[in-house]
Amino acid sequence: MSSTPGTVPTAPAGRRTCRGGELEGGITDRTALGPSGRIGGDGVKGRMRAGHWASAASVALAIAIAPGAIRLLPERPGHVERPAAVDLGRADAAAVTEVAITPPGELVGQVAVPSGPAPAFAGGARSLGGGEVFALVIGIDDYPGESADLGSAVADADTIDAALGGFGVPAGNRVVLRDGQAQRADVVAAVQSLAAQGGPDSTLVLAYAGHVRKVDRDTEELVLADGGAITDVELASLVAPASAGRMWFLLASCFAGGFTELMAPGRVLTGAADADSFAYESPELGASFLVHHLVREAWLQGAAGPSVQDAFAHADAALAPHPDRRPVQLDQLGVPLVLGPGDPSAAADGAPPSTSPAPPDQRPPEPPPSPPTTRREDCLLGIVCGS
Repeated sequence: MSSTPGTVPTAPAGRRTCRGGELEGGITDRTALGPSGRIGGDGVKGRMRAGHWASAASVALAIAIAPGAIRLLPERPGHVERPAAVDLGRADAAAVTEVAITPPGELVGQVAVPSGPAPAFAGGARSLGGGEVFALVIGIDDYPGESADLGSAVADADTIDAALGGFGVPAGNRVVLRDGQAQRADVVAAVQSLAAQGGPDSTLVLAYAGHVRKVDRDTEELVLADGGAITDVELASLVAPASAGRMWFLLASCFAGGFTELMAPGRVLTGAADADSFAYESPELGASFLVHHLVREAWLQGAAGPSVQDAFAHADAALAPHPDRRPVQLDQLGVPLVLGPGDPSAAADGAPPSTSPAPPDQRPPEPPPSPPTTRREDCLLGIVCGS
């Protein structure tokens, strides 16, 4: 999906904030991971789905027919507000306000002050724990200035961290960087430290929720809390020294499927969008659509099995009615990836709350019907006679 400065991307149903960056140049020949994790197009390179063009054309036609249907808010260029009754997925139907925010270009403004020193792994610069899981989780809502701020990235990070705790990953093996703690120098150091943890029997997790910018058709970059960036190639070089036998990359961001440079045998990449598409969050859910379905529903609410592959299958099925929201996954591990022996649903109380209902199969059973009474029989007979 492409955009130019001042252009508002197609906004699918639901109130969502795009997690992306300013697009530069064409991207119709960029690597694209399909909804099931397959590489689209001819081999490595793929083309943007025709559905995106059709969706954009539909929006243009709607504006031409009813020019007053969309109201541009002058105080926030690119901000579009429109009442809509939407289906937030599964049982999350509600009337909400739909919002699309143009991805930021250069970020100018005050940088968020860190809430405290950036945390570090308990084992220090290097831990040789066998069979352990080590995780670096990053969530950035507060960007320089105000126009690029997000609403649910830190909540996503806290939700992921709660699930990891439920799996039994010790607190000393989990590092969470929030907002001002996730400036470029801090993130580079944290990724280097993550790569130094564990050994061949260990699993490393790198989760990121925040903006991603499309630099060109072959390059994406994480946009960090101080406006600095880490490209996909640089990120791949930072994790290259890792000796861990398994790695999981979870990117709740736009263009996540473009980070194919991270892939190698034993690694799994799960993203909120393919290489050419935007990702979205929902204030009603208090999360990105990916983390809501992949982590909160699948694991914290017990709607799927314990593996990453189980959770992805649940999220992909839940988002299938909304093609623009479907996640991507590239799996070069070949076996189920389970992050620990614990039950993540036991940690649900430690995660940020959601206003959405639990999945249908997790709701309390309906109470048994009351025994028939004479009054009820009279009512039934009245309905039959009336028909």
